[in-house]
Parts: sequence; C-alpha cells; structure tokens
Amino acid sequence: MTYIDDIRQMLRNTILHMDHYNSLREIVQDKDLAKLGDSLVNFMYSLAKSLVLKKPDAWKVSDKVLSRALEDACLLKILPKRSDRHSKGDAVEALLAYAWLVETFDLKDAVMILRKEMDPEDFSNKKLEVKAAVKAFKRLLEEVIPKIETLLTMRKVKKVS
Repeated sequence: MTYIDDIRQMLRNTILHMDHYNSLREIVQDKDLAKLGDSLVNFMYSLAKSLVLKKPDAWKVSDKVLSRALEDACLLKILPKRSDRHSKGDAVEALLAYAWLVETFDLKDAVMILRKEMDPEDFSNKKLEVKAAVKAFKRLLEEVIPKIETLLTMRKVKKVS
C-alpha cells in the first residue's frame, strides 16, 4: 500500500459515509466532494500533461472543459435541469473524487487514461488543448461511471438483503 492509498483510506474513513449516496445525482450534488475533486482533477491533468510534454507543467482544468466532457459522455441526465457550466464542472469533480475515494480507479490509471488521449501537438495552442482535455476527461468519465453505478447497485442489493 502506498502513501496515497493510505491517505485515500483515511479520507474515506473520515469524510465519506459509504451508504450516504444512493445515486449518481446525489454524488454530483455534493459540493464538498466537488472541492476535493477540483484539486484531484487539476493534479491528474497536470501529471498527464507533464508526461506528454516530457517536462513539468500544470494547468487549471476549466469548468468549460469539464462541462463539455460531461455532455460528450452523455451524462447530463444525472444533473438537475438548467444546470450551468459551473455546476457541470462541479459534477465532474465530485464524480471523480468519489470514484477515487471508493477505489474505482487509482491516480496512475487516471493519469494514463488522460495521457493516452493527448499528443504533444495538442499543446501548441489553447483551442487544441481544450479539445484534447475534453476528449481525455470524457474517456475518464466513460471508464469510471459504469464502475460507480455497479458499486451503487451492489450497495442497494446489500441493503435489501
């Protein structure tokens, strides 16, 4: 077990009540998860970008990127109607924080998924970077959402038993 795994376990035991969430909608509306997810998203993306560029780099992932990724992954149905771009960005951050906390992915897996969707030329201008980042986060969401849904379903079955 790594230090990151230890920290994840401590966070999960301290702040996350596993039975608290019954649906994706409940997860996306948790503003505290979104706060944690904000840092996690920026960290994962910055690591992936650094690997692609083969030098240290960082980027604050915008709500524009995250909301487009959510839309492209066909996940708007889990949000309340008329959610704005900021709410959509928070939703992605909450989903990814939750997914990480419940161990549906680890940082290495997420960084590799993001990295696989990017090329060095994507960073030649802002428009290309935004497009690549949307594609990368869409792919990450497509990877983790079914795992979260399975976990939530298993939890519901367990409650009924």
